[in-house]
Amino acid sequence: MQVFHTLDPIYEKDSKVLILGSMPSVVSRQNNFYYAHPQNRFWPILAQIFHTPLTTIQEKKQFLRANHIALWDVLAAC
Repeated sequence: MQVFHTLDPIYEKDSKVLILGSMPSVVSRQNNFYYAHPQNRFWPILAQIFHTPLTTIQEKKQFLRANHIALWDVLAAC
């Protein structure tokens, strides 16, 4: 069974850092947002490093914009 990447890249014209993953998890694809699985440590680690609450998708998107960070993945399908 082939799984297709369904998430659009998240970026702004002034993005300076690109974080690349491999393929969104089932949970991420269901939630239509990157690193959405509750066991994934991506958002909790960034929240701790930057002392910023990152619980909602809106907070995460605002954080990415404010810090000029872009997210995308390297695989279109697997």
